[in-house]
Amino acid sequence: AKGNEYYRRMKIDPDKIDELADKLSTIMPAGTPKEVLEKLEETNSRVGLQGFLPHFHFGSMPRGEAVRNIKLFAQKCLPEIKSWPAEQSFARPKHRSAA
Repeated sequence: AKGNEYYRRMKIDPDKIDELADKLSTIMPAGTPKEVLEKLEETNSRVGLQGFLPHFHFGSMPRGEAVRNIKLFAQKCLPEIKSWPAEQSFARPKHRSAA
């Protein structure tokens, strides 16, 4: 379909899936809260994170375990991450008054 050319080029060669998984495992924050924070701090120092989209559910993981991951991240990691200095990358939109 027109417009999907970009996604077609993203196709992973089946012979490279294991190599890609190994590479991703070195950058994906996973483990104990301390390990997750260490990985995020390392990434932040390298690239200057301005945000990220955590993913807490993988494959056939039971829903309860995913919920546990979210709660653990919120309780143990998020307070520390929120204390990190960050620059604003986008100006906040100005609210228009109703005229």
